[in-house]
Amino acid sequence: MKKKRLIIFMPSIEGGGVEKNLFIISNYLAIRFDKTILITTSRKFNNKFNNLKIINPNFKFNNNHGRKLRYFYCLFELFKLLIKKELMSEFKKLLSIERTQHLNSKASYKTVE
Repeated sequence: MKKKRLIIFMPSIEGGGVEKNLFIISNYLAIRFDKTILITTSRKFNNKFNNLKIINPNFKFNNNHGRKLRYFYCLFELFKLLIKKELMSEFKKLLSIERTQHLNSKASYKTVE
């Protein structure tokens, strides 16, 4: 059975009604999905999320940085995740093809003997 994954993209979490809904819905979805990831630059509300992997920057974003920089950072992290996933799936396909070819070549040697 294929594992279900979910990436939640919310570059800036501030206090308000939308954020409250984000906490409720993302915690619910974290129960339903095998792996749930939240990409954000805000660290203030990390304790409101349960069973989620949260990707935050190593440095602190303040209000002087602006939304464009926050979105750019989160988009960069999102692309890193997508590329990593794509490369891993291609690598697994390559390994399975190579393993099949290796087994087929061993089988042909055995029949020649």
